[in-house]
Amino acid sequence: MGLGILVLGQLERTSAHVLPRSWVHQRVPLTVCLEQPPKPYLDYSSAMARVVEQPEALSLRRVRLTLPIALEPSTLLAGHCLRGDFQVRQPFGYIIPGAFNADSFNFATRIDAKASLKTLHQQDYRPTLAQSLYHQRQGLFDDAASLELWRALALGWSAALSSELRTDLAQNQLVHLLVVSGMHIGFVSLMVLALVNGVAWLCAGRLMIPQTHRYLVVLTIVAAYVALLGWPVPATRALLMALLPVVLVQVGWQVPWYSGLTVAAIGLTLMRPEAWLGLGAWLSFSSVLIILLLWRWRLIATRHWLLKLVLFQVFMSLSILPWALVFGFYLNPLAALVNLLVTPCLALLLLPLALAILLLGRSELVPPFEWGVEMLIRVMAWAGDFGTLLPWWPLLTVVLATSLLMLFAWLPDRRFKLVLGLLFGLGFMTFHLASEPRATRRVTVFDVGHGQAVLIEHNDDRWLYDTGGQSGVTSLFERNLARRVRSLSGLVVSHSDIDHAAGADFILTRDPQLVTWAGQPRTLTTVPAARSAWRNCHRAGQLNDFLRFIPIPSVLMDTDNNHSCILVYDSGFGRVLITGDASKRIEYFILQQHPELFPFDMIVLGHHGSASSSAQDWLTANRSALFILSSADRARPRWPSPMLLSWFNQPQRRLLSTAKVGTIQVTFGAQGMRYRSWDSAFRKRLIY
Repeated sequence: MGLGILVLGQLERTSAHVLPRSWVHQRVPLTVCLEQPPKPYLDYSSAMARVVEQPEALSLRRVRLTLPIALEPSTLLAGHCLRGDFQVRQPFGYIIPGAFNADSFNFATRIDAKASLKTLHQQDYRPTLAQSLYHQRQGLFDDAASLELWRALALGWSAALSSELRTDLAQNQLVHLLVVSGMHIGFVSLMVLALVNGVAWLCAGRLMIPQTHRYLVVLTIVAAYVALLGWPVPATRALLMALLPVVLVQVGWQVPWYSGLTVAAIGLTLMRPEAWLGLGAWLSFSSVLIILLLWRWRLIATRHWLLKLVLFQVFMSLSILPWALVFGFYLNPLAALVNLLVTPCLALLLLPLALAILLLGRSELVPPFEWGVEMLIRVMAWAGDFGTLLPWWPLLTVVLATSLLMLFAWLPDRRFKLVLGLLFGLGFMTFHLASEPRATRRVTVFDVGHGQAVLIEHNDDRWLYDTGGQSGVTSLFERNLARRVRSLSGLVVSHSDIDHAAGADFILTRDPQLVTWAGQPRTLTTVPAARSAWRNCHRAGQLNDFLRFIPIPSVLMDTDNNHSCILVYDSGFGRVLITGDASKRIEYFILQQHPELFPFDMIVLGHHGSASSSAQDWLTANRSALFILSSADRARPRWPSPMLLSWFNQPQRRLLSTAKVGTIQVTFGAQGMRYRSWDSAFRKRLIY
């Protein structure tokens, strides 16, 4: 109970720094100092920054900056401080079912707000020691990729890696090597221990240094290194995992292997409980647990050292599989081989050189480092094509399968293992053959923030209406939804606005034979080979026995929004209408020309709840329907419109918003409509 109270107190203290709701979308005078070099995109740059000056009513510590190209200073380095007016909003992070993105889960990384620069008043330079060392050393490098990898290895600045380099690392399951975490701290500790042992050997004739004192010296030096980095969560976690068991042994406590791991987990919980909201802590502790189990269960017991290394890398690569199925990692069948080659290269060559360059600043150390980076990039380019994102598995299925595999590995009797494996396989086949496919008729409105993506499933058919918007420089569909939305029967893109159509090119590149319809087929895609594939939804009617379009006359298509495809889905147990961003003008046309269709059982509200859609007569004609709003609490405050909200304040009127409840799934059956929602989301979501 005491531990729980302490954790709640820490979480309460941390959450007190988050931007209050009353300040959301306000312009605030701030002075912020960049922690890492800004990461450039097409029309803006993004950077992490610490807040040094702010209004008294705020207590922000770190913010994620957006710097428009038009306002960004010509030279902007880590350590530069900007004083100006920033539009602030609450900290969002990806909480994605089937594709968790720990890098963007902002509460876990102590990001208290997001801030966009609106007016720049002053710029000055206030570097920390680490930033000063970086600026003194960066001129030694000729190769940009080598500079990026050097600052990631030496300073932990992996957030500033280019998208291309990060993708290459992810496709080879190597991103963890460029973060100052457990493996990195372990290598640094071994190097420092070798130096301390060398000094102790030289001084052996005059001074005897006990081994326990050497360990304390090593941990002190490593702690100083972590302090130089600014106490990042992964490095702090790794330091605790190494420090606490050693300290307990020094005070005379006998600590079993599992107790040491538990004590380290408790220490992290007390210091930074929000770290468990990110995936890094789970990955780190599970990796250490797997290493200990490999040793305790003698799963790599063999005489040849090379075979031990190969088996170790195979087991560690397979340990990523459950996380990949649930949280959306790349999985590469060559990962064990690549890690077997790259890990010694990093441990014995690149990391020592990176730290030596940081501390000594000798130019002659840079060429061998750049040569090693060139070899690393060649290996990643060769093996990266084999990396793939796995389809999503439910968490319970993954936990059960992982538990069975661990039980299977733990059992000592091989004959019992064989019998258990046969029984499990027979049971799985019996269940699979006995289970008859159920008729699935459901509509899923994905929570994509400001945008729209709706999946219609009718028995074996799967149609996607819109693809969501952007996620950084890539489409949100490509980055997140692709793992959940597979094997489509058809695609409908309402119109060409990016918040509806950003993923269209990716989907067609993945499946060029897909049946596609659009409201603006000529201006939709940037893939030349795909332009002829699009058909005009306003020249069609009934698609099949459950989908039909309502064509809109060209005279009414006075805006892009009014080109939106109007789609009707008849599940047999209820009818659904989706209108994209169509305005009130289109709604009145449908009311007048197709009165026989009303009322609908479910309606996806037009234009995200904007005042330009959802006319009073339109709402009244469907007052008994379930209305769903695809919107974002990070969008402009006028969406949804006050008029729309006031209409739904009346009794017996049902409105579900993705901004409030996440992804919404409605199932149609003989008993009527049933809906459920995910608290997690396919969008940048507020941490409540």
